[in-house]
Amino acid sequence: MMDRRNSQSFLMSLSILALCACGETQNKAVKAALQGPGLVAMAIGNPPLESPVVAAPSGFKNLTFYRVTIQGINIGSAVIGRSGSDKSQDVSLSLKMIHRLGYAPLLSTISFSGRQENGALIAGKQNFSIRHYESPIFEDVAEWSKDSSDNLKLIQGQPENHLQSLGLRSANSRAKQTENAKNRYILPFFEPLKTSDKTEPLVLNPLSGKSLTLKDLSVRYSPDGLAEELQIPWFDSLSLQFVRDTQDNIEKLPSQIPQTPLELAWFSTPASIQDDLKNLHGTVLAGNSFSRNSEKQIRKEFPQLPYLFHRKLFNFNKLCERLSAELSSGFVKKKTPEQTLIQIGWIVRNIMSEDHRELPRSLVNSPELEVLSDDSKKWQWTKIISNMLSQTQEELSQVLAIEDSQKVNVAVRMAARNMARGSVVKGMLRSGRLIMKHQVESAGTQALYTTSLVQVPTNLLNPIGVAMNSGSAAKLQAAPQNIAKLPFEFINGQAFAKGRFPNLSPLCENFNGRVGLDLGHSRNDLFSSSIVRGVWDESTRVQLIRQFARRASANSSCRDIVLRAPGDLTTAAKSELESFRRDILQTEMEFQISVGSNRTVRLVPGSYELVLSSLVNGNILGKREIIIPQGHENLVLNLQL
Repeated sequence: MMDRRNSQSFLMSLSILALCACGETQNKAVKAALQGPGLVAMAIGNPPLESPVVAAPSGFKNLTFYRVTIQGINIGSAVIGRSGSDKSQDVSLSLKMIHRLGYAPLLSTISFSGRQENGALIAGKQNFSIRHYESPIFEDVAEWSKDSSDNLKLIQGQPENHLQSLGLRSANSRAKQTENAKNRYILPFFEPLKTSDKTEPLVLNPLSGKSLTLKDLSVRYSPDGLAEELQIPWFDSLSLQFVRDTQDNIEKLPSQIPQTPLELAWFSTPASIQDDLKNLHGTVLAGNSFSRNSEKQIRKEFPQLPYLFHRKLFNFNKLCERLSAELSSGFVKKKTPEQTLIQIGWIVRNIMSEDHRELPRSLVNSPELEVLSDDSKKWQWTKIISNMLSQTQEELSQVLAIEDSQKVNVAVRMAARNMARGSVVKGMLRSGRLIMKHQVESAGTQALYTTSLVQVPTNLLNPIGVAMNSGSAAKLQAAPQNIAKLPFEFINGQAFAKGRFPNLSPLCENFNGRVGLDLGHSRNDLFSSSIVRGVWDESTRVQLIRQFARRASANSSCRDIVLRAPGDLTTAAKSELESFRRDILQTEMEFQISVGSNRTVRLVPGSYELVLSSLVNGNILGKREIIIPQGHENLVLNLQL
């Protein structure tokens, strides 16, 4: 039931966005655009997220509460519990954070319980969990204990796994240890006790399980020996901030947390922003080069491409050119990162005021549009924009690949006995049966097939042999392809979402042009690849449908594309495929043609119904079924009215 609500809300949000994009003034269009379809989806039809307010741990009387922030933005809360005020005591940490992966809001929880002797840890146990609404996605346990040499050692689990599951890398540390060195660990919330040997203790990072030094922390302790303000390195160069607060204020925290959760992967810091701006500049320059090369290719090979694609490519190029100029100016004039960020954010918001039909889908449907409208979140913009541009360039290149691999030029030449030469009529093409098929099979309530492919079988990858000739250099030559055909299997949808199928051609060639994607039910999982970001809910699977259709259709060897979808997703799957066929394959096309002249269109081989009608009164002048055969580059269609 939950998945169905998520799917309905996702599809409803797309309709809302489409309505907002029409009939508005330019300023209103910008505002509507920056709401973001995925963010609307999270607010419609879904239950409220679990509260990020931590509960006081049982058995602990001495409690200290903290607001948890990233760059001043509230994302959760934490509480430290102590069994007493002595140097030797039981301690606990409970931490809750709300964030997001793609369209999916997540709640991460970290719980730590341990024992301190003379201010140093002698044992500890940590539990990690990530939830999406009521669905647990990730759970792990780590445990530390003293060994025979009286050193604290990790004896169970990998504390960094929860970061890796989100596509993040834990922050580095200055701590250096040797196997035989004595170690004394503390938690960063407690001020270290002075020892007779005056050695500094190591700090156990409760976020990643790594060893830190006191120099890795930014901390201010209160007279009671607990942190008043604390920054702990978390991932990459980002730190998590803990600010001491009262329990009453923590209870009010949900109203102070952004309604749209933030995605952790997009944060830049003052230490990393210059590198992130340079990376964005490289992405922008690649986009400029792609646009110029694509325009040349279109003029030479596909001058008949539809107007909307020209507009999408033009707007993408305009966005890249403006961003490139602003970034170059920022480097030359040595502007502050804040100045540059505000300018590039304005550039993106400005381009989103264009008609959404004339913008690439990867821009219009980005879940980050609302973040780009909020100046307080500007430290995320660099990575967000870079990701959006990369996704958009890939989308446009796949459309061009489909034009090249699947379509042929058809020159329509019309003559009429009762119409003057040069008279213009309207033509409407509607596809009947195409050689390229897109189908949806219902999986009902069944799970993913256990036999579905999780990677391209190794025997389908063309091996390269090395031929050694006496007295000559080694020569590379293709190994003989005497490979038995494998029976057809679907691609595992979760494996595809993780980016394990960069090339679908080997499968299409082996399965005689057929390739399928299995979107059946399965245990929830996290995805942070270039294919998709999110969890295994229906909104993610709807995104995968369009991605798979584009990637498969871009291969000339793929002719029969099949989706295996759960029963409650089949309608959305068919709708998405129909939209793809209409927008990309152009199964419906309107054009004007004058008597005695030619009009060239690009069509996928198959059967079509051509209807010619009057521009003046709409009366139908004639109908004809036409067949576009496969294997031809250029065809001429002679019509007689």
